[in-house]
Amino acid sequence: MKLSLIIIVCLAIIFSIVQGIKSMNVNGKHNSAIKPPGEYLQIIGTRYVNLKDDSEGDEIIFYLYSIADHKIIETHNLGQVALYPAAAMDDKNQKIYYSGSNNKLFDNLFVYDIKSGKSEQITNDKMLFNDLLFVKEKLLGTIAPQGKTVLQPAIIDPVHHDIRYYNQSDDDTWFHSFSYSPMTNKLLCLTCSDKEMRSPKVREETFIRPKKILLMNPDFSEANVIYETDAFEIRQTRQIDKDHILMITNDSMISSGNRRIQILTISSGKLAPFYVEGLLESQSIHPGYDEEHLYILGRNSHNQFSLYDYNIKTKKLDDLLAGYSFPEGHKTIVDFTLFVYETQ
Repeated sequence: MKLSLIIIVCLAIIFSIVQGIKSMNVNGKHNSAIKPPGEYLQIIGTRYVNLKDDSEGDEIIFYLYSIADHKIIETHNLGQVALYPAAAMDDKNQKIYYSGSNNKLFDNLFVYDIKSGKSEQITNDKMLFNDLLFVKEKLLGTIAPQGKTVLQPAIIDPVHHDIRYYNQSDDDTWFHSFSYSPMTNKLLCLTCSDKEMRSPKVREETFIRPKKILLMNPDFSEANVIYETDAFEIRQTRQIDKDHILMITNDSMISSGNRRIQILTISSGKLAPFYVEGLLESQSIHPGYDEEHLYILGRNSHNQFSLYDYNIKTKKLDDLLAGYSFPEGHKTIVDFTLFVYETQ
């Protein structure tokens, strides 16, 4: 009887070890196929190709941060980028789509297979990507293809590699700050006119691009302007609840002052400062879906650049990356997005 019990225990231990090995990817992190449901931060960073300076270009590093575990659980080296690094994880199919380059001149869309660690180029055009995100298993982005001046929303078919643009004939409207809110099932967009941006008034007098904030359905229907201004420069917008939008602003395009956060009440159109204690300047923000946490990429009052978690109720600011050792040649964190993994 004792021998049988010992055998059972040994088998259980062996099974546990084997499962643990299977759950590791090449970087020694847990494979995302078995990660528990919950909220995660997709962090887009860069490092020097030669690990010391920009002379040979930059490459994208994708970090997956588990909010529940309070740590980075995956790291993926995606490849070289020419213009702007953007990436989004397809958790269901174990892939990461990203803007990459094979010539150091312009970007294309690539897909990285997490299981094999290999990348494939899936577009062949001179492109610029500013945002990539998955909404209900559809890949969306803001893209400027060859021959176009501006970025505009697009839905990307990851199987057939087709791209459907919001308005393919429009080469004047810039779309920035693309995000999705599951609370409203709406996309939030920030726009400005390329022609107006180059006008003498903006270039010589105000140095402020007149901006509009739009809400639209994920299929790009029913796009409605909910706010517009030329009184200050808007850098980014994020929906914090059904009636409020946070925006990162500064006085003008050439302003030397720190960027600040303001909150817009949609129903009234009123604007007010949104203070984050301990924060000096914000570069990018994402509200948590619990309406209690605000994730911020920026500098704290000690001028430390990092990714922070601000608890709106307790007014506590925590450095999420404190003590983390970045890979050799790390350059910077460029941006991040909030990502919800659900059970399949």
